Amino acid sequence: MFNITNQIIANGCSRHNSLSLGEEYYNEGAVRDLEFISSFNAFRGYVRGGNNYRITIVFNEQGSLKDYICSCPDYQNYPSHFCKHLVAGLLAIKNIKSFNPELRNAQEVTENLFHHFASKTEEGFRQVLDLEVVLNYQEIDDSNEKPYLEFKIGFEKLYVVKNVKRLVEAMQTGKNLVFGKNFTFYPLQNGFKPDDNFIIEMLKDIYDIDEYKISSYEDKKGSLFSGKKVYLSDSFLEKFIDLREDNLIVNINGINYDQMPIIDADLPINFQIEKEQDRLRIQSDILSNILALTTKGSYFFYAGKLYRPSKKQIANIMPLYRSFKKSISNSLLILPEYKEKFISEILPELEKAGDVDVSPNLEEEIVKIPFNSSIYLDIDEGTLWAEIKFIYGKWEINPFSNNTIPTEGFILVRDMEKEKRIMALLERTNFRVSNLKIYLDDEDKIFEFLTEIIPELRESANVYYSSEVNALKMIHKPVFTGQVSLNNNIGMLDFSFKLEGIEREELYDILAAYKEKKKYYRLRDGSFMLLQEENFGEVSDIVNLLGLKKKDLLQEVQQIPKYRAMYFDGLMEKQELGFLNVNNSFRELTKNIKNPEDLDFPFPKEVEGLLRDYQKKGYKWLKTLAHYGFGGILADDMGLGKTLQSITYILSEQKENTEPVLVIVPTSLLYNWQMELEQFAPSMKTRIISGSRNERRELLDNLEEVDLVITSYPLVQRDIEEYLNYNFSYCIIDEAQYIKNPHSQRAKAVKMIKAKNYLALTGTPIENSLIELWSIFDFIMPGYLPAYTEFTRKYLNPIEKEGDAKATNDLAKLVRPFILRRVKEDVLKELPAKIENKMISELTLEQKKIYLAYLEKISKEITDDLKEKGLAKSRIKILAGLTRLRQICCHPGLFLDNYTGDSGKLEQLKEVLQEIIGQGHRVLIFSQFTSMLAIISEMLDRENYKYLYIDGSVKAMERMVRVSAFNEGEGDIFLISLKAGGTGLNLTGADVVIHFDPWWNPAVEDQASDRAHRFGQEKVVQVLKFIAKGTIEEKIYKLQLKKKELIDKLIEPGETMLSSLSEQEIYDLLEI
Repeated sequence: MFNITNQIIANGCSRHNSLSLGEEYYNEGAVRDLEFISSFNAFRGYVRGGNNYRITIVFNEQGSLKDYICSCPDYQNYPSHFCKHLVAGLLAIKNIKSFNPELRNAQEVTENLFHHFASKTEEGFRQVLDLEVVLNYQEIDDSNEKPYLEFKIGFEKLYVVKNVKRLVEAMQTGKNLVFGKNFTFYPLQNGFKPDDNFIIEMLKDIYDIDEYKISSYEDKKGSLFSGKKVYLSDSFLEKFIDLREDNLIVNINGINYDQMPIIDADLPINFQIEKEQDRLRIQSDILSNILALTTKGSYFFYAGKLYRPSKKQIANIMPLYRSFKKSISNSLLILPEYKEKFISEILPELEKAGDVDVSPNLEEEIVKIPFNSSIYLDIDEGTLWAEIKFIYGKWEINPFSNNTIPTEGFILVRDMEKEKRIMALLERTNFRVSNLKIYLDDEDKIFEFLTEIIPELRESANVYYSSEVNALKMIHKPVFTGQVSLNNNIGMLDFSFKLEGIEREELYDILAAYKEKKKYYRLRDGSFMLLQEENFGEVSDIVNLLGLKKKDLLQEVQQIPKYRAMYFDGLMEKQELGFLNVNNSFRELTKNIKNPEDLDFPFPKEVEGLLRDYQKKGYKWLKTLAHYGFGGILADDMGLGKTLQSITYILSEQKENTEPVLVIVPTSLLYNWQMELEQFAPSMKTRIISGSRNERRELLDNLEEVDLVITSYPLVQRDIEEYLNYNFSYCIIDEAQYIKNPHSQRAKAVKMIKAKNYLALTGTPIENSLIELWSIFDFIMPGYLPAYTEFTRKYLNPIEKEGDAKATNDLAKLVRPFILRRVKEDVLKELPAKIENKMISELTLEQKKIYLAYLEKISKEITDDLKEKGLAKSRIKILAGLTRLRQICCHPGLFLDNYTGDSGKLEQLKEVLQEIIGQGHRVLIFSQFTSMLAIISEMLDRENYKYLYIDGSVKAMERMVRVSAFNEGEGDIFLISLKAGGTGLNLTGADVVIHFDPWWNPAVEDQASDRAHRFGQEKVVQVLKFIAKGTIEEKIYKLQLKKKELIDKLIEPGETMLSSLSEQEIYDLLEI
């Protein structure tokens, strides 16, 4: 069904009384011929009022309104509002009962199929009619009536179709049409021959166009149907002749021609040109007797045949044809003053159209002399003057003079083609005329003339320069020289450049002219410097990027931040700034940044032997950036160990750091960082800043003994004033996309943190827009990229709106040196087939209260039961109690009906999915609790994720259908209950597996994970295990690790681990 409510319709009606009038139209049944077009998921129809207006209403896949249009004037003036016709149409759609687009589509497809094969399936039942069609063309009072068709139909006897439009409507509606007492046309019983069916379909097309024209308020020219006549446009005339080529009946001026032949050849036209006293007469018997059936001359009637001439002849013949038709003597008379123009301009066109016979007495007068031309250039007070001469032997013609050549007794044939070519070149620069000369006083036009027009003019004319024009110097290849070097004394780059032979005072203006896209710069000495040469673009970009002003360029050396070194290096590497020289310190810096793996940085002993090769390279890259004081973005794919590489770097700097490191993470990752630090850097003194405001202030009061501080984005935003009291050695932000909106208070607060260096960790540095990348760079190296407005103008809009390749390439040069990204495919050989990670979640405050209260209650009950009944008889109660605790860890709503609070795990899942799906991964989510899967599915619906679902209630055949759909690319997420997905499913379409809640026996989890990690899986599989901090889930996880080796050796998948828990292990699980 379609999502149309009265409220939606009312909200769209902000114009006058559209709603009430639309309701009236609907109630009066004004909505007609409403049809559903399944291929567009749209309704189309007419609303009949004072006029007929066509409406189209389009819906999206979810059934919501997507687009709409009406042909009425009100909609054209106010297209963002519903007019009364759209209101009527929407109400009609809203009230369609039990509309099923799939069934409607099936009906359309079936009807079309039956119609297509009707001639085969019903041949024995349908009577085939004969159809005669005549093409008529009449000349009336020297003007032509538009060609039209006339029809006859019947069996043995043919009947004239007196109203063709009614015939088409009968075929459209299926209603019978009476021709006389002996013949009635039955559309459902009568048919036509296959060749005639094409004509019938063409008639229906004409009818549809005619109806649209009549119903449109823009076209009131009348109908194409007039009784027994159907008027044809050029295109339909051509189509009709193509369809009827083998059986073409034509009536020309009342004379019938059966089986008219069609000749694909030029018309055999000839012309006779004779001298009559001092005039010329042009005659053509054929041109006087041909008829053009179309306005563009695609078909001509001549001597009982239809001709299809070549496009070349058509182009030359149509002007002559129109002139002959207007002539009252079937010839053209050329007056004396036009004789030379006719012989020079028209005669060559006649020769292209056909054969030309020139009378002997005229031939004697025609003189042909080779054409020559001279152009004289001079410059006076900045204005360029040109004098043009067309030369034929001893005669010189000024094209701007009205004087004629005294050609008594002969006619000079001028080479108009060459004359026009020269004039066309001159007109390109918008010359103005004065005193029979042309002039330019616009500097840009003078430059264009000298550099672009003159080279072309030389091919057709002799060009002569005055000494003043010759003095205009053209600097075609200006030479840049320059140097960039690293100044170790001040930690800056020294950058200098110049243009050979040009004063520094003009340098800024030259580059400004290039930036304005000028082709030249006029130097003080009057010379033109061409600005289209190589290096101008790169130098202009650098000056713009560095924000250098005119006063800066007056200085020989510019001191700029050394992080610009990689940008210069990238340009020089591609030979775009080949003129720059560099010093050894510069070479060393750029080499180290590009090849950090070649540097000898010792690895901290805590991680020795743990790092893979790509992680070692990442560590050295971070060390190199820090050495030179640069920030960076570590953008490795999820699961490649961004946290470990960061911890390795922090450990390596621990002894040198006098200030703590600050790590800012999403709330859900606070304890994951703590867990990793405990594992890889146990010697580090770490402090998590969380809790109430007073607790956080107390934790922040004294950081002297702390090596590393971990906090979350929301808390930094709230406590930023306290953080401003500290200078940190390093500030690391994890999931850096959290500051993607530079205008958010969160991003502004994070960017206020003071540190020596900054690092961003993210698998998705760009999710939706380049501005997100800008915001992260604004954190790691403020000022490196252009300011927000300039970045938007120079990169964001050109790249995202226009797909500008140069802007994309320029931005890439800037950012690539400071982003390190590896995806799993890049380092596949170094990775195990399956990577497992633990994700620590913290219970929400409300969730924690419920958990602790229930833990206290169940602990007492189980302790009492164990004492009274012993372990064997208490197992059922123990199992129920432990299950309740596990449910609270997932979501208290699993057993508290009135719970409306949040779940720490669910929030963490939402954050993790943003990263996973954002990086193009596909994921399986397992839970033991089907009710938890239902809660997750509600969250996925809210976030607009596409997903599939399987639990124990889904039948085996349907499971296979859903598995196959997922492996073929449908959906990004698959929700699976642990038991339903434990065996038999092959889900290699996913490369991430999430266990939302831990199961007692890790072998069961492994079996579930192996749904993705199976034969045929070509990617590394990432397994994430969600564990609620400080709860029974952490105890279960530790038990899993403790017994995993024994389970692998002795125990088959099942619940044996739970049943084998000792009494002490149960006490440990319930320990508060």
